[in-house]
Amino acid sequence: MLASLATLVRTVVACALLGGLSFPGGAHALVCPPLPAGIRLAVSRPPSSGALPVAAGIIGGIVPHHDVAGAMILRFYATLKASGLSPKRVVLIAPDHYRAGRGSVTVCGADWETSSGTLPADAAAVGAIVRSDAASRDDRIFVREHGVTTHLPLIREAFPGATVIPVALRTSASDIQLLVLRKILLPFLRDGGLVILSMDLSHHKLPAGAAREDARTLPVLAGMDIKSLRGLDIDTPRGAALFLALVRDLGGERGVVFDHTNSGVIRGRPEEPCTSYATMLFSR
Repeated sequence: MLASLATLVRTVVACALLGGLSFPGGAHALVCPPLPAGIRLAVSRPPSSGALPVAAGIIGGIVPHHDVAGAMILRFYATLKASGLSPKRVVLIAPDHYRAGRGSVTVCGADWETSSGTLPADAAAVGAIVRSDAASRDDRIFVREHGVTTHLPLIREAFPGATVIPVALRTSASDIQLLVLRKILLPFLRDGGLVILSMDLSHHKLPAGAAREDARTLPVLAGMDIKSLRGLDIDTPRGAALFLALVRDLGGERGVVFDHTNSGVIRGRPEEPCTSYATMLFSR
């Protein structure tokens, strides 16, 4: 039995050294899924550069991850690129949709292979987060997390020299965890960083109900009123709290809504329950 165990151990080690196994938190690059259908459709109809809003001093933004809003998402990244931004790193905050992480906050430390090239992880930032115990690292969960994968190819295309720090949060993330994450991420963001919140708004309501919810939500987000986030119809309230706190720490004063609509309008089904979306930019 001992001989069999020793053989098994040698086999596992050999496979790992040869790259045949990928362990949680390992250094292997992850393959980003193809862009979802809604984004691919929007790519065939790119926004006019002349119609893009003028924005300067951008430090962060909120953008949907539901690919139905593909045109909004592309316009968001086109605006960032047109503004002349060239961040060293992008902190990408998203919900843990499937509660796949081992804890309330999960980070990814793997590089990503996207259609436009490799998007490297920011090893220094991820290492600092993991050492703090404010989050666990589990690279595997992110391949299925569309709140992250929808954006990775677009980040790589807009900012080919940047690294990425994907962070997935559940509603159970504590105030202490968010505080520690803020303290760790802030120096990295001040050193040439951009923070993006991947978030959809109201879910499963008729358009009139979604509009009422958004009428509460958008002023809270634009005013960076973290204390009023509780009870809003958004899919990552703790992600929003972390995002707004970081933007405020970076000197942001107020957000501007650039696009706002819902899935019923986009699909031409205005009487059906919908998901609503907004893109917002925050500047110093």
